[in-house]
Amino acid sequence: MKVTRDVMNDLLPVYFSGEASADTRTLVEEYFRENPEFEQMARGSARSLEMLQTAVAVAPEAKKEKRDLQKVHKAMWRRKLVFGMALFFTLAPLALTYSKGHITWMMFRNEPWNAAFYWAFGGFLWVAYFGRLSQRVFSLVAGIFFGLFPVVMHFVFPGGPHVYTRAMSNFIIALLWGVAALLLLRFFLRLRQRTVSLLFAIFLTVFPLATMLYSVLTGSKVIKGPVIWIAAAFMWFRYFWLRRKTRANVNEDEC
Repeated sequence: MKVTRDVMNDLLPVYFSGEASADTRTLVEEYFRENPEFEQMARGSARSLEMLQTAVAVAPEAKKEKRDLQKVHKAMWRRKLVFGMALFFTLAPLALTYSKGHITWMMFRNEPWNAAFYWAFGGFLWVAYFGRLSQRVFSLVAGIFFGLFPVVMHFVFPGGPHVYTRAMSNFIIALLWGVAALLLLRFFLRLRQRTVSLLFAIFLTVFPLATMLYSVLTGSKVIKGPVIWIAAAFMWFRYFWLRRKTRANVNEDEC
């Protein structure tokens, strides 16, 4: 019986995979000796198939290494951010002015409530920096800090600090408790970064509007929130950036 090239094409996968019997291997090798051009073409195809299988097997590992490297870069960036913020909140109460031969402390002496908050928050950030807290633990500790700080300061400054009106004191307390609630919500519900950014963006956008409406209805001094809206704009930008990044990663995985 003459072995045709079609029969040999059917035997090649078994031969190159090493699963062929001794008789099959003998048959294929005899055909190779009789047809050296076919042998060269078959071995070239086998090498191409092996390279393709190796590339497919390595692709998931390469993606995993890429994601791990991105996580390391994010962690380093967060540590730098925490360090910068800790340094700022530690030194800000020591800001001073020089006028007519005299040095005037702007916050440490004139606004002790603000200085206490800055140093307390700075101390918390230093603990987070040196303790290398994870994101979830950071959310829990920060939520507890923002929730308890107004209560502690109430005993230090009954009725609120003298440099603020009662409406302004209530505004700051409500803001801190709102931030604390969002941080604790993130910890207990294990929310994704994009969802957290969206919640903070909505809260920081709506909160000044609600306080302004309250001030108008009660006839008290109108409270403006440009700084809070700047923070809200940053959170909106972060939300849409994370959303775009997630879609890009999904498209990359599909490819």
